[in-house]
Amino acid sequence: MQADLQGGKEFGDQGERVAAHFLTQKGFKILERNYRCRLGEIDLIVEKGENLYFVEVKTRRSVDAVSPLELISRSKRIHLSKTAQYYLAKKKWHDRSSQFALVAIHWREGRADCEWIEDIFTSEWGY
Repeated sequence: MQADLQGGKEFGDQGERVAAHFLTQKGFKILERNYRCRLGEIDLIVEKGENLYFVEVKTRRSVDAVSPLELISRSKRIHLSKTAQYYLAKKKWHDRSSQFALVAIHWREGRADCEWIEDIFTSEWGY
């Protein structure tokens, strides 16, 4: 997928659109985009079959030695966990199986290379 990239928020928004398209092509159903509540934000909430995924999108202009997983801080994991817990409670999906996932997007020569990584961390419900 090609894009004319600006910077900052536009760059991140473009990455989230690319991630949603990528996941749709892989058979996922998009339930929410940029889900926000007072506890935090989740970029995408998707499902495939019975599986529910809370997806963080990380968009990079270049590939470097830093893994996209390293970009998700402990603080971010806590906010994602709390937001996911809130979402599940609001939907009354207390027993629904879910996990956290990542779409890592690397822009190379105006094209997006997407990588799907499941089960990126264990929920930190106690925080």
